[in-house]
Amino acid sequence: MLIKAQNFDPISCDQLGLPRFWSFAWSNTKLAGLANSTRTRRLSDVDKFYNFVDETYQLGALDDALAKVDIDMLADMFFGYFHHIQLHAAPGSDPSSQAFKHAYDFVIETCKLMKPTVDFKEVDQKIRSLENIYGSLRFNQKAGVVQIRVLPTDVLEACIHTINPDSTNLLNPFKRDDTRWKNFLVFMLLLETGIRGAEALLLPAIRPYNQGVDRFTGEHTIWMNIQTLSDEEDDPDAGGSGKNKHRSGRDVPALKNAYATRQISISRELASYIDYYLEHVRPANATHRYLICNNRDGAPLSLRGLRKIFETLTDALPKEVLNILEARTQGSRSVSAHDLRHTCATVCMHEWSKENDSTEVLARMRRKFGWSADSTMPSRYAALAYDQRISIWVNQRQNVRVEVLRSLAELEGSFPR
Repeated sequence: MLIKAQNFDPISCDQLGLPRFWSFAWSNTKLAGLANSTRTRRLSDVDKFYNFVDETYQLGALDDALAKVDIDMLADMFFGYFHHIQLHAAPGSDPSSQAFKHAYDFVIETCKLMKPTVDFKEVDQKIRSLENIYGSLRFNQKAGVVQIRVLPTDVLEACIHTINPDSTNLLNPFKRDDTRWKNFLVFMLLLETGIRGAEALLLPAIRPYNQGVDRFTGEHTIWMNIQTLSDEEDDPDAGGSGKNKHRSGRDVPALKNAYATRQISISRELASYIDYYLEHVRPANATHRYLICNNRDGAPLSLRGLRKIFETLTDALPKEVLNILEARTQGSRSVSAHDLRHTCATVCMHEWSKENDSTEVLARMRRKFGWSADSTMPSRYAALAYDQRISIWVNQRQNVRVEVLRSLAELEGSFPR
């Protein structure tokens, strides 16, 4: 709470009436010289942040974290406070955005005041990472709440275990082996690359990926071209299937905009999944040039078919997993293809923010996910990049993949190396 005494500047105090040390220090250093009304407004916003932390953690937790320059703890507090504001803000509420910004400025500036007292090299790197995530953050002023659904770790792991194509996997709701493999490829493709569902359905069966040596780094690189098949490729006289012959109406996939045409790097692991699918799974009667097919008739997979995969997967998840999903996503009890895009984007933001400045991170996000230069989407994902459960998943991702690969090795036929 703010206490205003006659002839004195306002002071932020805790529930016991004791002054908050770092708020007082910040006010008398960084806010000195500002108009009294401006100082009062900013202190009031900082006081709201203090109150949130006191109620969510414990009394004095924010000052303790600032004294220790505990950036990880401060990031966790920011994450919770951002969502607290979003959930309680009225649509178009600009004051909520300002309240968060003033709290953010207070924390960053206070940490920098501590520079002479700590080994600042590691701390400075974490501060830059924090600035990359929250420095350019904007609230969704039209909708009030930014709806970005990142799959919680428990839900993501349950999905991976359920859709594992191993023929002995009783959790997998898809009965045919070829259907299991197709759906597993779709899931892992969307999760790793973050491409839109429609973009996945437009991938070609002929050279679905390319590879070569990067002339700048000297490293072997594998990439996909996200683009629309040319008219010639869809022309039956040129050996294609006929333009959109197997799909019609709203089920026809298309690139969202001009920025969606791009190249995306993929892992050797994902490339091996594609190779195995082409060699052992993709129907021989498929007469079109799209990579992903219906296994029964060989027709290109439609948007409706893609939705059906995730509906069936959701129905197969345990009730306790759906309860976690509902609690973490404001009431949703279903997994969608676009949730994997959200999850991939959040992980990329988290990883890239560690060693790059905000300008480079935002540029890489736009290139990878096909956003325009003025898109606000990178900033929306930034708010989730410090979610501790996502961080845990990032660290465990390789272990999960190794487990999946070991299970897949038991499939009939030779698994690609």
